Parts: sequence; C-alpha cells; structure tokens
Amino acid sequence: MTVPLLPRQRRLTDSTRQGTTLVIVVVVLTVLLMFGALGMDFTRMYAFSGQLQTAADAAAMSAVIERRNNSTASSAVSRAADMLAWNRIDGINLARMTSSDVTFGRWDFSPEVFTTTTWDQASAVRVRLTYDAPWSLARIFGVTSRTLTRTSTAGLGSLSSSTCVKPWALPYSHLKLSLGYTATDTTSLTAEDIVDLASNRTEVRFSLGDKGKNGGMATIGAKGSPSPVYATMLGPLQYRDGSAGTPNGSASDYHSNIVAECGATEKVSLGDQLQLFDSDMELTTRDAFDKKCKQVIDKKDKKDDTDIACPSQLLLPVWSILNTSGSGRRSITVRYLAVFELTGYHHKKGFTGYFSALQEAPVGGGGLIGQPGPVSMPLLVR
Repeated sequence: MTVPLLPRQRRLTDSTRQGTTLVIVVVVLTVLLMFGALGMDFTRMYAFSGQLQTAADAAAMSAVIERRNNSTASSAVSRAADMLAWNRIDGINLARMTSSDVTFGRWDFSPEVFTTTTWDQASAVRVRLTYDAPWSLARIFGVTSRTLTRTSTAGLGSLSSSTCVKPWALPYSHLKLSLGYTATDTTSLTAEDIVDLASNRTEVRFSLGDKGKNGGMATIGAKGSPSPVYATMLGPLQYRDGSAGTPNGSASDYHSNIVAECGATEKVSLGDQLQLFDSDMELTTRDAFDKKCKQVIDKKDKKDDTDIACPSQLLLPVWSILNTSGSGRRSITVRYLAVFELTGYHHKKGFTGYFSALQEAPVGGGGLIGQPGPVSMPLLVR
C-alpha cells in the first residue's frame, strides 16, 4: 500500500533536491573554471617559450654577423643584448642574458657538433636566454613563476655544390646593376655589396615574358634594366674538373626541379658548365610556379592581378660568360651560387625577392670544392 505524501512533505523534498543540484552545479563550474584557467596558464607558458626562442635566435644571428664582419667579441655580445629589447617577452619584459651566456665556437655541419673556441677562431655563436614566466592561477598553490631557458646557435655557412640549385642561370652583371653599378663598370662585387643587398632587401623581380627571345624562361629586371635569365638543364654539361656530364633536357624534369625543394638528381657545383634550353620555357615555368606557390588560376579568366605571398629560399647559379660551341650549343659556367629569398609571386608578372648571400668559385683552379669563398652566409643551425 502506497502512502501519499502530504503537501508539506512534497515541498520539502523538491526543495532539498533543488538545493543539491545547485551545489553540484557550483562545484562543477568551479572545477571547470579552474581547469580553464590552468589551461590558459599553460598556453601562456607555451607562448612565452616561443617568444624566448625567437629572442635567442635573433641574438645568435646578430652575434654571428658581427663575427662575419670581423668585429670584436664585446661587440658581438652587445649586439646580442640589443636584440632582447627588440624581442620582448609578452611585449614588455626582457629576457636575461649575461656575457657568459654567449659562447663562441665552431659548428661542424656533419655530424652537427658545436665546439667551443676563441673569438678569433670562431665560426658560430651560441646564446642562452632565461626568463621567469609568471603563473596566474597556479599562484593559489604557492607557485609564482617558472624559469624558462632557451638556446640558439648560429653559424657561418658556405657551399660550393648542391642538389637544390634551381634551373635558371642568372647574369652576374644584373647583380651589379641592382647595386647601382653601370653596365660598363668592371668592378667586382665585394662581401660588403652582398651584405648591402641582404640588409636593404633590394627587391628584384623576375619577369616571366621573354617568349623565347633568349631561349630562356624570363627576363630579370630592376628599375627598368632587364637582363636575360636562361632556363638551364640539370645536371651539368661538363663538370669543373673537365669530365663530361649528362644534362637532362626534359621539360617535366625542369618543371619538377622548380616545384621541389631539392629536385636535381645530380649536384651542381661552382665551375660546372650548364647547358641552356633552346626552346621557350616561359609557360612551363609559369605552370610550375602556379603549383609551387599554390596559386589558384581561373582558366576562363586570365586577368589575374593578385600578388600572393610565397616565402621560400632559392639557390640560383650566377654566370658572367656565355659559352657557344661549334654546333651552336650554348652553356654558362657557374661563377657563383646565389641565395635568393623569394617573397612573392604574380601569375602574370613573375616573382619577387632579394639576394641574401653569394658563394664564389675559387680563383685559379687550385681551390678545393667546398672551400669557403669571400661571402659567408649566417644560418640558424640549432
């Protein structure tokens, strides 16, 4: 037999149930808010770590550039310290660094080992930064901050051969025009010239539109001074030591070498001869760049006027002498390998960027392959 609840008993039961539910909701919301706040704390720590690494990278690069410029050890430390003000943590606070946190040494690219040396013998700089990152909610547990440490190593690199060379032969004379030299000036570029090109980011545009007049893919121009840039076959026609190579004249391989970061099957070295294409490679080049830079082209509407960001680093051969054989076969001799920082691409106009480094072939034929030239390139190595 079921005994019915009296009205007063029913009201008390409902009220108790509602009060219990309210307590549970408050507890759950409190726990959720605590976890959310802790999540925000850890997210801030992650952001602080990234900002600290950026500051360490900037400090190391600035210090190794001082080494490249034959400055002093104290100047390198000072330049590294200057970067901390430009790369503040959370936009306000400075990372900590003392002179003992800046270490000079040599970097072995294989097997990637840093060895401490004196400043005069150094080719790399390692910088260590620390920062006391503040906690927010974790303070209720008695923890006020966490000490973060980040290290960065920058070294001076040089190269004389690579499978990452792009299949375009760039005229040495145009680099001089970009720096304000005249076409008839016989002065050779210096390390300071290349530093100027890199630091000022002197913009150069490769204009796709030569229509085979030079048997190439484009013209390169700055301030109305275009120069021919030839499409080349990879690998070499002739190696630096005089032995014969096997250039590949396939349009599909040419296309692949543009799209891939390192697409050549054979190394291209300073002093090698590269054979030029005799056919117009403009459309193949344009199609490869559309793919490399992920440009969406409306096939029905060719009026594409959009500049898109396409950050990448290109390694280009630079020539100063054009060779022609008795059969009419044309080739160039690689005088430099140039590092070109690609910044943007336009389907109709071509691509833009600036030169950041050059590696020159040893003079006189007695130099070793891999011997550093007069221009070294600062690189973040770890």
